[in-house]
Amino acid sequence: MSAIEKPPVIGKHILSTLTIGMYQDPRMIYREYIQNSADQIDTLSEDELQDKIRQTIVIDIDEKRRRVEIKDCATGIPRDQFQDRLLNVADSQKDPSKNKGFRGIGRLAGLNYCQKLIFESSAHGETSISRLEMDGQEMIRILHDQDDHSLASDVIRKISKISYQDDVEKPYDCWFKVTLEDVRLDVGRQLLDIDSVKEFIAQVAPVPFSHLKFKLGKEIIEEAQKAGVPIEEYTIRVNGVTITKLYKDILCNAQGRTLAVDCKPVYRMIEWHGKRLAWGWFILPAAGVSLPESTNPERKIRLRKGNIQIGFDNFLDPFFPEARSNGYMLGEIYLLSNKILPNGDRNALEVSEEAAAFTDQLRNVYFRDLWGAAHKANELNNAQRDVEKYAHAVTEYQELANNGATAAMEAKKTELERAYERALAGQQKIDRAAGAAIKGDFVKGVVDSFVERRPVSSGDLITSQHVIKECASKSSKKASKKETVKTTGNKLMNVIIKVLSDSGIEPMQALELAQKINEEISKKDE
Repeated sequence: MSAIEKPPVIGKHILSTLTIGMYQDPRMIYREYIQNSADQIDTLSEDELQDKIRQTIVIDIDEKRRRVEIKDCATGIPRDQFQDRLLNVADSQKDPSKNKGFRGIGRLAGLNYCQKLIFESSAHGETSISRLEMDGQEMIRILHDQDDHSLASDVIRKISKISYQDDVEKPYDCWFKVTLEDVRLDVGRQLLDIDSVKEFIAQVAPVPFSHLKFKLGKEIIEEAQKAGVPIEEYTIRVNGVTITKLYKDILCNAQGRTLAVDCKPVYRMIEWHGKRLAWGWFILPAAGVSLPESTNPERKIRLRKGNIQIGFDNFLDPFFPEARSNGYMLGEIYLLSNKILPNGDRNALEVSEEAAAFTDQLRNVYFRDLWGAAHKANELNNAQRDVEKYAHAVTEYQELANNGATAAMEAKKTELERAYERALAGQQKIDRAAGAAIKGDFVKGVVDSFVERRPVSSGDLITSQHVIKECASKSSKKASKKETVKTTGNKLMNVIIKVLSDSGIEPMQALELAQKINEEISKKDE
């Protein structure tokens, strides 16, 4: 077997894969440039990190000019390294065990979405600015030209221009900036939607929790520190607004009613053969109510590496017994193993033994328990609702009894009996759950939450039946008394009218006098 003498040809269409076909959502390019900036911030010393500017990533979106800038002031790229680091593709020297980006392809992410992709930088101590301009429009033209058989390296060379400006006044000692000029409206319009970009970055990027909106965020960070799990956080500003994760204390159901996050997080270290694969926090809020995406964009459990989300919000859906169950939950899983890595577009995991072990545990242990908790919460939530509906019906029945509304009470009786049957069955479910041996910590947490706040017991419901019977009896007696008084009053009126008429008083006048006499007698009876 002899070595291959002629080097293989790497055709131009590899660039199509790395740009046009790489991302399902144009906003993914923000993730790519953010992770590159974060990697540079990670190289700073403790003293350098005291300068808040150096650990901040700034994004400016100018919708009118169709211009996007992503900038950091961490380290910049020295002039003598600038060309090699930016023009060499898939030749990164980064360490996958330490860096968030490590393949050397993310910098090309913006080429398909703008006319010009520009990189500018200056390192510490330099008085010059290095600039690389790449022509995205020309790249598309070459890739679509069937008669052009350029190699990938030739295309990169043709569309790129590099220049250096000496002895210039720099905006900061060291900095690196990516600019997308003339963003294409046909494929890149989302890049200019400021609100959409903010929400996307809040979900995907390594930003901190808002401790004002999400009080549990502080506890989650503390528990991660206890477990020895690093959760990297960076300051990211979009058009001057500091971005935080979307988690909040108050959620909203499909009907627009607010739902409190009323249960504590459960924390888990996922291990395999003594190796730490991942760590996560999980919350099943609002008694197992499904959370609509429109009002709760933070819903679902997310997978993160280096605190950067992998895939979209539905990435972990397939690992649940029922995919929709993920929509009941909040949570994050942070990958710890260096053998579990995201693929090139960060929308899947690379194949490895550790990745297989990790997903198997999600599918067969952790998410099965969460799925069971969601079902149990939904079941108990419905049971408690039946109990509360019955209590409300009893109150209405008592009000009818107090008013002597016998006919309305009779109409309400059948409805009340059915409500009682449902409430008794529901309360028995809650009581049984309270006394049963429970498998799975998530399910146990759900049951404990319901038991703590159950309003009544099965015995209380049975007792309420006696109350209803007493109400019916009192109302019947009251109605009977009224009827008796009415009958007696009618007889008395007839006697008074007869006596007055026999005394020579006109019949109409006798009737008026009889009514007045009867009213006075009634007042005395009362």
